[in-house]
Amino acid sequence: MGNLGLALKNLKRLDEAIDVYLEALAIQERSQGKGHPNTAASLFNLAQLYRDTDRFDLSAEYFEQVIQVDEKSLGAEHPYVADDLEEFAKLRRRMGMDAAADELEARVKAIRGE
Repeated sequence: MGNLGLALKNLKRLDEAIDVYLEALAIQERSQGKGHPNTAASLFNLAQLYRDTDRFDLSAEYFEQVIQVDEKSLGAEHPYVADDLEEFAKLRRRMGMDAAADELEARVKAIRGE
């Protein structure tokens, strides 16, 4: 389902892509659980799509869930967590929340040893 969602996203059919990603998320949660890294990947896709459609509050909710799942399942210092935080920082900047973005970016640098 993720490939279909990506195809729809690439075709700029974003609302349809969101529907597909929501369905994929439901399947992931049922089959592998809410705390599985694959579930986090589905959450991440939704966070990005909501950001791309200027639904910043929904995007932020999904990014927060992604970070929580990845930190718990992979560890707070995992490179995927840094990627999650980096994308969340981009969202916060678009929302005009520069201080929050700065904090997230500092965490990214710490994880990456920069």
